[in-house]
Amino acid sequence: MSRKALLKRVPKRVEINGEAVYVRSLTIREALEFDRMAKADEMASLRYLVSTCVVDAEGQQCFSADDDGIGDIPVDVVKMLADEVVKASSPGNPEKIAKN
Repeated sequence: MSRKALLKRVPKRVEINGEAVYVRSLTIREALEFDRMAKADEMASLRYLVSTCVVDAEGQQCFSADDDGIGDIPVDVVKMLADEVVKASSPGNPEKIAKN
């Protein structure tokens, strides 16, 4: 497997309030930063997930870290997005991965 293949992040399409939204998984570096932030400020860590992992269909970020628009997203939607990012970032079934 090539380095390029390992670093490729494929957006995952999810439905939020009847609309298509895309998320991508966290990198190890981003996951460590998220964990650090979550210990200090839950809302800041959720904001980080949105700015980092909510993407368009091509995988380009929809929000910058300082985008005021994130503050207008309802908390329940942010939590749904965060759940989807966690799912996308979680390892699959270890037995299935070992077979591939």
